[in-house]
Amino acid sequence: MKICDRGFICNETGLASPKYQCPAGLICGEGMKTDDPNNLSEPFRPKKCPPGHYCLPQTYNETPDTPFGNVHKCEIGYFNPYE
Repeated sequence: MKICDRGFICNETGLASPKYQCPAGLICGEGMKTDDPNNLSEPFRPKKCPPGHYCLPQTYNETPDTPFGNVHKCEIGYFNPYE
């Protein structure tokens, strides 16, 4: 068995490879078992993209503005109020 790759969600049994990309607006590290960041009973859940930033699908790195799998600052004229 292998832990689910970062940027993906493995929320089914019997998977041979990761099936679901981390949705836009979320940050998914290794081992994600749900796509619900509010599921407090599951420790392996994604985090919400921080306010003032946006997250593309398959985001896994929480450090803003790094080359791959990262959180991006909102451009001039745009905002993200969600936490």
